[in-house]
Amino acid sequence: MGHKVDSCNTDLHKLFYTPRQPRSKDDVNDIEEMKGFQFIYTPEVECVFKNGKKDTILSVTKFVSDPLNGCETDNFSTLSSIFVNYDYNGKEFLMDDVRFWSEIESDKKENKDTKVNYDNEKPTSIEWRIPTKLLGDKTVFIFTDIYGNDVTVSLSKEM
Repeated sequence: MGHKVDSCNTDLHKLFYTPRQPRSKDDVNDIEEMKGFQFIYTPEVECVFKNGKKDTILSVTKFVSDPLNGCETDNFSTLSSIFVNYDYNGKEFLMDDVRFWSEIESDKKENKDTKVNYDNEKPTSIEWRIPTKLLGDKTVFIFTDIYGNDVTVSLSKEM
């Protein structure tokens, strides 16, 4: 009489957790029908700056978002976008640039400053090459998942 529930593939999961955040700038204005509600879950992110004279690389080795407890997600499978403020003033976030997942993984020439590293077709890390001259003392990144959850990371360049 009872049903065994697979917490990651239930109709309830589909009802309450329809992806809402775009993974491409072409999808920014798409309208999503909101169903139910969701609690805020902070994604887990691991990243560092790799400093160079000309360019600094944002190296991200982990981005995992777990909106339903117990659901395993692949690394980067829920990453929607990364927003950046190159020279954070300590008060308000002023967006200088953004990369959507579709741009990060793209091989197009205009997206050559980002790349995804793979192991057996699974993303293991991403890199975003940023001209060092753009960076102030503190650079702030906001990582957003497809569910609308954000995590903010502050990095400082080393001289």
